[in-house]
Amino acid sequence: EVFDASPSISVSGDGTHTVSGCVRDDVGNASLLTPASIEVDSAAPTVSLTADGGATATNDLEVLLEVTASDGGSGLSGIRVSNGTCTFSGDASPFTNNMGWLLSAGADGTRTICVEVTDAAGNAQTASTTIDLDTVAPTGSVSIASGASRIGSTTVSVSVSVGEPAVYALAAESIACSAATFTSTFSTSHSDSSFALLATDGTRTVQACVRDAAGNTSVLSDTIDLDTTPPGGSITLNSGTLLSTSTSVSIALSGVASDAVEQFLTTSALTDCSAIAETDWAAFDASPTISVSGDGTHTVSGCVRDDVGNASLLTPASIEVDSAAPTVSLTADGGAAATNDLEVLLEVTASDGG
Repeated sequence: EVFDASPSISVSGDGTHTVSGCVRDDVGNASLLTPASIEVDSAAPTVSLTADGGATATNDLEVLLEVTASDGGSGLSGIRVSNGTCTFSGDASPFTNNMGWLLSAGADGTRTICVEVTDAAGNAQTASTTIDLDTVAPTGSVSIASGASRIGSTTVSVSVSVGEPAVYALAAESIACSAATFTSTFSTSHSDSSFALLATDGTRTVQACVRDAAGNTSVLSDTIDLDTTPPGGSITLNSGTLLSTSTSVSIALSGVASDAVEQFLTTSALTDCSAIAETDWAAFDASPTISVSGDGTHTVSGCVRDDVGNASLLTPASIEVDSAAPTVSLTADGGAAATNDLEVLLEVTASDGG
């Protein structure tokens, strides 16, 4: 064909192509041209982008971008990043897989980051990701034993609720969020049915550290009065007398703690308060009476129980009931019918079975 110093040629797709040729003058002399090769790359790189390891939220404007890219042609060359839309300005930086990036400032909310990756041939591909900027700590509440004010056991139920998905850590008395072991699943509530309080009577505290998806933490707490001490006390019968003529015996309960609310009294042997049926407990009365079954020695036993279920045996007391009068007969001077002396000798015959 006619000589052209600036022709063009089509090659068959991407890859390395070598162009060879010959030239010939007007009298037929021909010579080979020195060949040349070129790599054709018309495919853009493949690109994906995550921020902070794929986290959904952050409380820090600075995030770590992870760019995963590949190029089967001329190779990765440059990268540009922008906040918001994929609109870029300035020259590209050398390609890197990881880089720190500052999110756009402003109110909390969703942030979009976009990257553009170019290969050596100039083909470009973009990718974007979103992450929520959240700088507000979660709020919520802790409840011990369903909100009870007092409890008699060191093992309690604890429930926590917050206004956003979070992970949780619980501790007796106090908690350090930096050293806490959190649950693995984000949720708006958490419960522990057998949490152990500090085993010392008094006001006890449970603290919960809650951490949201952005890493913000809050410490929530609740308190409860722990009372594991039973009321104690002792029984006194008929003001401490050892004898009674009546089977209705008065009782005085002394040394009983002020939080006692229930009692059980019996003339039968009693060694364990837990054996008492719930229906047999009565409201606490410091001065009750009890009926005993006839004459003889009777022992009164009992238990008292406080408002949180602590129960203790009362120190028992005994009394002898004697309701029968003695039998008596009387004679004078050996049963004589008459005497001439104002002074006589009385003989009294008496017995008592009590």
